[in-house]
Amino acid sequence: MTERTFDFTAPIRQKHRLLYILMGVVYSMNGLIYFEKHRWLGILNLSLGLFVFFCGTLLKKGNRYLVTFTEAAVEIRRGLFSHSVLPWKTLSEVRIKLMEIEFHRKDGKTETFSFSSLEYNDVQTYKPQILSEVQTRAKAHNIPITTGHSSQTKSLEPDTVGITEAP
Repeated sequence: MTERTFDFTAPIRQKHRLLYILMGVVYSMNGLIYFEKHRWLGILNLSLGLFVFFCGTLLKKGNRYLVTFTEAAVEIRRGLFSHSVLPWKTLSEVRIKLMEIEFHRKDGKTETFSFSSLEYNDVQTYKPQILSEVQTRAKAHNIPITTGHSSQTKSLEPDTVGITEAP
């Protein structure tokens, strides 16, 4: 099987990025001007300006939302600093709920991929493809798949093609 990536990154307008960068430069310059007369106000403006400047430069990378299925693992990237790699050999169960997929690891931790943070059109387009990909990869690695809520789960048989919800 090949690598499959689903990109749910929302588009960022270049005008907005440039506006943040420009605001950061203006606040920083204002902070340098105020630093001589009003030390604390200058420090506050300078730190705020640097923060807004870096937010503007990192806005494109901080907005990423990717899910990648490989032969060895599931990779979930949310934003700039949240990156989870879940090797298939460390998973004990995959639980499919109405708007999320839970990956239960053998060490007891759970990683969740939620469809609720996506736009409606993305959910309608990509949810069946992602569920199919999860089922195919989990079946290849002999990982049990259950559907429904935690109180009422239904185990899927290995030969099941479609995902069905619990009654």
